[in-house]
Amino acid sequence: MVNNYFILKSESSFLNTVLKSLTVSDVYSPEKDIIIIEFSSDSGKRFLKISLEKNLETLFLVDDYSRPKKNVMSFLKTAYGASLKEIRIEDKDRIVFLEAGEYTLVLVLIPGKGNLLLVKNGEVVDAVRNRKDAAGRKLAELSFEKTDAHAQSELKKKFGYLGKHYYGEIISSSVLNRYAPGSSATTPEKEAESLLKRIGSSDKFYLYKDSSYFLSHVLLRNGQYNEPEVFDSINEIIRTAYTRIKSESRHAAVKQVVTESKEKKIKALEKQISNLKANLKHAEDASQYKESGDIIIQNIKEIRKGQKSYEFFDLIYGKNKVVKLNPNLSPSENANQYYAKFKGLKKSTDLLEEKIRKSESELENLKKKRDEVSAETDIRKAVRNMKTETKENEKLPFRIFRIHEKFSVWVGKDSVSNDLLTMKHSNQFDLWFHVRGASGSHTILKFDDKNVVPDKSLILKAASVAAYYSKARNARNVPVAYCERKYVRKKKGFKSGAVVMEKEKVVFVNPGLPES
Repeated sequence: MVNNYFILKSESSFLNTVLKSLTVSDVYSPEKDIIIIEFSSDSGKRFLKISLEKNLETLFLVDDYSRPKKNVMSFLKTAYGASLKEIRIEDKDRIVFLEAGEYTLVLVLIPGKGNLLLVKNGEVVDAVRNRKDAAGRKLAELSFEKTDAHAQSELKKKFGYLGKHYYGEIISSSVLNRYAPGSSATTPEKEAESLLKRIGSSDKFYLYKDSSYFLSHVLLRNGQYNEPEVFDSINEIIRTAYTRIKSESRHAAVKQVVTESKEKKIKALEKQISNLKANLKHAEDASQYKESGDIIIQNIKEIRKGQKSYEFFDLIYGKNKVVKLNPNLSPSENANQYYAKFKGLKKSTDLLEEKIRKSESELENLKKKRDEVSAETDIRKAVRNMKTETKENEKLPFRIFRIHEKFSVWVGKDSVSNDLLTMKHSNQFDLWFHVRGASGSHTILKFDDKNVVPDKSLILKAASVAAYYSKARNARNVPVAYCERKYVRKKKGFKSGAVVMEKEKVVFVNPGLPES
């Protein structure tokens, strides 16, 4: 990792050479867990980047850094103007001290305990994290757990600052593999001391990668790792590793977003195919309607208008069967009704089979794309894939707002898209919103999971969106009616966008859009 004790020790030595005598001119955070310390001199500025991100606690110089104009938090202002006297690291631990004038900037780079403290005369004056707990206390009172201090083995107890990768180098050596009490071979302690000498005399730096990155002063000989990259500069190896870890983290996040999107589509398509097959099975039973029509025609002289059914003996099955009749229709009209059902279902069979074929082909392509995304190693391709997903969503003629992990608000753009949204792109359990007493867009609070009920705050957000996209946008305390989508009906003859709703509730909101 980029915060190994020896790596930080070498970087501290490098920084001490480069930054000594420069003046602290700014300390700020451009983003979460990142701190920039700006140093000034007559020849220009230098920028020290500090990461307090979990398992990425480190520091390194960056060539240039433009201070963002917004969303920037400044820290430790009392240290501004102080001249840097020395940068050093706590012996056998990951705590870096930057002596600046009468102040000391104490940088804690222990995993899970990252912090930057401003200390004066041994007392904490200010802190980036946990300021209330740290300010006013003596630095000596603060507990910084040492690396592997809790380890059980004797080797780890004595050399707790080495780290697991160097333990592996020691323990897996041929001598230590044969080591046993009473043996004349070298001891683990002597092997560790030998490794420390190798570290102390090294002028190269090695970047290893297995499941994570590891920065080493020495070429590891235990055969556990692939061939490392070799660097001459301590600052460059830290910067390279940090950049790659961040890039891979973003890559993983992009892949997860794209994969989850495709998984959601796959599940919806599988459900659609299942429903289509159920409808097909029903359509394939169309022959029963033709048989009923045939029975009526064959026995038309025995059937009278007004009968609700006709019972006959089925010679094939050897038992009585019943054909239902509409008492308001004549026998021939009843027969024609059955024949019409038969023809309709017979025609729909071909359509359903074609839909199933297309849906199964689409499902196969989706699964293939999902697998391709999972195996993708190029973040640029993954990002392009994600942008393609976004563009596909943008093709829908609606405004879409994600207001919660499991809820989104969809809004129609005109009367045609209002109908499309309400009648085609909403589920029965979604919530439907419309402003009372004014024209406006149909608004749907869509559920990703019908078993998760939205709380009142989400309902109010959706109502505010509905009010915003209505003629009452500039009003206040606007009444918005809502109900489950299944209680919204469009009657025959209604113009585009016109519906009726039942079982509605009303909330009063101010028009507005979600922050996202």
